[in-house]
This record gives sequence, C-alpha cells and structure tokens, in this order.
Amino acid sequence: MRHPISVTRDRTPCEREAIRRIYTDLENRKKNGESDLVIKYRDGLPYIVPARRLSQDRRHQTSNSAFTQSKN
Repeated sequence: MRHPISVTRDRTPCEREAIRRIYTDLENRKKNGESDLVIKYRDGLPYIVPARRLSQDRRHQTSNSAFTQSKN
C-alpha cells in the first residue's frame, strides 16, 4: 500500500497563528455541542464550515456531471 505524500509551502508566523486559532475555535465549538464542522481552505485561508454543506456540494457536482454526460 502506498502512503500519500503531501508537500506544502512554509507558512509565515501570521499564517501559523491563524491556523492555530481556527483549530482552537473548532475544538471549542465542538466542546460546546456543535457537530458536523470541518476546516476548509479557500484562497489559502482556513475557515470553519458545516460538514453537511460539503457533502451537499459534492452531491450537486456529481449530479451535474451525470447530467452533462447524459446530454453528450
């Protein structure tokens, strides 16, 4: 079995602090009873978003690609 390799660029101290704050915020929100939260990156910045929104987006993309393929 191959293990995936991930390569990322070095983060600035400010970026590392932002990531640390997001993970702390996520942990606190989960401790306070919120569930289905994940961290998603947009333009290199981390955001906390509901996990179900991600799965709905994937379902929508899948249904759109199936529609596009059936038209061809």
